[in-house]
Amino acid sequence: MADVIRKLAYIFNRRQKRNMVLLLAMIFLGALLELCGVSLIMPLVTILSSPGSIRENALLSALCDAFGIGDAGTLFVFLACFIIAFFILKNIYLTVMYRIQYRFVYHNQLKISGRLIDCYLRKPYTYHLEHNPAEMIRNVMLDSERLFQLILQLLNMTSEILLSGLLAAYLLVSDPAMTLTIACLLLLCMGGYQKLTRKRVNRYGQVNQFYDGKMHQAVNEALGAVKDIKILRREEYFVDSFVSAGQKKMDALINMNFFGTLPRYLIEAVCVGGILAVMIVKVHTGTDLKTILPQLTAFAVAAVKLLPSVGKISNYLNGISFLKPSIDLIYRDLKETEDMLGISAEEEPEDVFPAGSRTIRIEDVSFAYPNSQKDVLSHASFTIPLGTSVGFVGPTGSGKSTMADLILGILAPKEGHVYYGDVDVHRYPAGWARKLAYIPQSIYLADKSIRENVAFGVAGDEIDDAAVWAALEEAQLTSFIRSLPEGLDTEVGERGVRLSGGQKQRIGIARALYGDPEILVLDEATSALDGDTEKAVMEAIERLHGRKTLLIIAHRLSTIAGCDQIFEVRDGGITEADKENVIEGDKG
Repeated sequence: MADVIRKLAYIFNRRQKRNMVLLLAMIFLGALLELCGVSLIMPLVTILSSPGSIRENALLSALCDAFGIGDAGTLFVFLACFIIAFFILKNIYLTVMYRIQYRFVYHNQLKISGRLIDCYLRKPYTYHLEHNPAEMIRNVMLDSERLFQLILQLLNMTSEILLSGLLAAYLLVSDPAMTLTIACLLLLCMGGYQKLTRKRVNRYGQVNQFYDGKMHQAVNEALGAVKDIKILRREEYFVDSFVSAGQKKMDALINMNFFGTLPRYLIEAVCVGGILAVMIVKVHTGTDLKTILPQLTAFAVAAVKLLPSVGKISNYLNGISFLKPSIDLIYRDLKETEDMLGISAEEEPEDVFPAGSRTIRIEDVSFAYPNSQKDVLSHASFTIPLGTSVGFVGPTGSGKSTMADLILGILAPKEGHVYYGDVDVHRYPAGWARKLAYIPQSIYLADKSIRENVAFGVAGDEIDDAAVWAALEEAQLTSFIRSLPEGLDTEVGERGVRLSGGQKQRIGIARALYGDPEILVLDEATSALDGDTEKAVMEAIERLHGRKTLLIIAHRLSTIAGCDQIFEVRDGGITEADKENVIEGDKG
């Protein structure tokens, strides 16, 4: 439990922790009101069972004197009306309290989900190469929800512990022997049960979390490749993958709920057995039954609240053990990222890159991917004059895309530096990003309008339509967009399903040009297109020659025919190649 509290203290900010304390204060007041509700029943029992002893009861005698009540019947009516009013007000308060509690939980659940998305987007690019997106989706959507289920369990458990403690104190005054006996039996029962089941329930939580990720992965794979699946008739495989993972998740939930149900019956048996055992002892030792009746009534009234409350506490403890893997995961992911940002954060000057710079220099750069002993690039050095177009060629897996990612700044070299002029670009990632744009082989298009896809990631009310049209003009897509009935508002469908390959690629070019970058990196940007479409797209790109610095990674060597320089990437090294020999070799 201490570990859970420590991690919550890290995950929550100061305001959230202050609100949590206020909520706990409200819960404590709610527990006091519940105790008062139980204790108010006893004076009624005293009036009904022994009307003549009213004056012997200090509280009842004071009420009679204060309100001028002279008989038991009038006092009973007065108390009954007071109790009705008290219960109405108590339940109104508790209703408001739970409303505030749920607002706290669900509003902050959304904040944590947003913080997790921000966390994953800020993680290094290598993190995304090693982790399945389905797991991150599960963490954002499900583990954040489970974190606040755990918080609800903690809040409810705190409420039940306070209520149980106050009821136990009340019963201790009524009958110390019976209360201590029941308390000892309950502590032994609950303590032993928790010791036996806590690790097992925590393991069920880990299984539940793991197979949630597998279910998300199965759905993503099935719906992401639906065309291939339907052509190959492989539907059954993907359904079985989903159901198989789901079966293991459901088994974990069944076991968790089973272990959560058992304590209620154990506690009921222990409490009822203990109360009756103490009563038997009292009768056997000659205690008058008339004196036992008020005590038994007090325990009966308190037990209506106490027994369910103790059972809930045990159930909440099981729930916290089951949900703990979610808080562990969220704490780990947030702390890793925020520690990294805390170390790397540096206030960047506005114009860190000098305006008169003439080159991008790659000096002695080496790089290896995490968990790999082999360098993809080893001591690579070359220079790119600004304003030129440069092609990179080489066999598959030689490191062309890795070199592009190092220049883009999303990978950091193990050794060496990438300079713009004399400034290391990896020291100032935000400033460097403003100079760059990237066109990949496969353009991701959101199921939104053409306008929103060109100005990708810009809020709708901040999109500059003039800049959108200018970018579309550069991509030679203006006439096509104007021919559409809805123009820029045309929806492209999921992943651009309503557009041709060439049109999608041109929107990718327009997206890259929307921010008017200085440097454009094209990674196999036309390799998925047919020859005619590739030629048309390359014409749009070649129009930028001399106005932008173009870094082109090519699958087809004809794609780089218009480049000023060509570099060959092979065996971890990069060497400048003779342009004419490369092109002629491709033709041959």
